[in-house]
Amino acid sequence: MTNQVRDDKKEISFRLIEIKKVRFYQNDYTEFGLTQTDILKGNLNLGVNFELKPKEETITIFLVADFCKNNHKLFGIATSHTFKVKNFKDSIQFNEKGDSNLPDDLMKLWLSIVISDTRGMLVILNADHEYSKIVLPLIHLDTFMKSLKEKQKKAD
Repeated sequence: MTNQVRDDKKEISFRLIEIKKVRFYQNDYTEFGLTQTDILKGNLNLGVNFELKPKEETITIFLVADFCKNNHKLFGIATSHTFKVKNFKDSIQFNEKGDSNLPDDLMKLWLSIVISDTRGMLVILNADHEYSKIVLPLIHLDTFMKSLKEKQKKAD
């Protein structure tokens, strides 16, 4: 799949070249004293990391999703998605410290792909388990992006 996103000044062309399930786990909710009804009311914790490799013209997005109830991790997954960016050095802006500045629209598109793919993996991996009845919440990407930027500012 090849996509193009228009930045203010240029188009950025990319394709998804690799999807990996890095880790998956399921814990027995009954060991935490929970019932089937309890697990339907849990929450989803998301984490994301990025790895840019200019020489390979790729960006890899690592997503970690843990579904929890009362601070007990019920099930979770970690995935990686690697995108090949055409003309990487011309498309991705770097500052003097070597940090990149990716357009928000591009990041939202990539995160949307990564989250959707990961959601699909969870559907398959939880298919024969009580966890298959859990409806994972929709993720508002503007809010998620804002949270990522705030964490980045704190890290700097």
